[in-house]
Amino acid sequence: MKPRNFWEFYARLFFILGGSFLLIGLLSQAGIMKMKPGAHSDPRVFAIIGCLFLIVAGLSQFMGAYMVKRDKLLLQTGTPISGTIVSVKQLQFTRFSTSYPYVVYFTYEWEGMQYKGRIGPLWSIPSLKENDNGTIYIDAENPKHSTLKL
Repeated sequence: MKPRNFWEFYARLFFILGGSFLLIGLLSQAGIMKMKPGAHSDPRVFAIIGCLFLIVAGLSQFMGAYMVKRDKLLLQTGTPISGTIVSVKQLQFTRFSTSYPYVVYFTYEWEGMQYKGRIGPLWSIPSLKENDNGTIYIDAENPKHSTLKL
């Protein structure tokens, strides 16, 4: 399953890094993986760094789940307004498996103020193009929070 937002993407990345560092640290502590004789590092550092990465992964996963829940709530109870698609970009330096995600950037106006937003990662080419109008759902109490209905 592909990540639904960038927080989940980072959570997976840090989970892999944390697990690897923790495994290397534990194997070094057990004497299975030996350090070079002249090495100036302590094998316990790997386990500590691994634990820190796993904590970051857990926090990122929590934030990702929160963002998905917030977007679903906005689509159900948010105030629908019209907005303009500014650009649709494919991220060339972010890859999951063999796919490169797309991000849609949009602007909208609420009570005389101009706001910007984005939605992504999208794993297929979005049907919206630059300068198209789209339905944006916002939190009327905090209009910075928005999501785009695709």
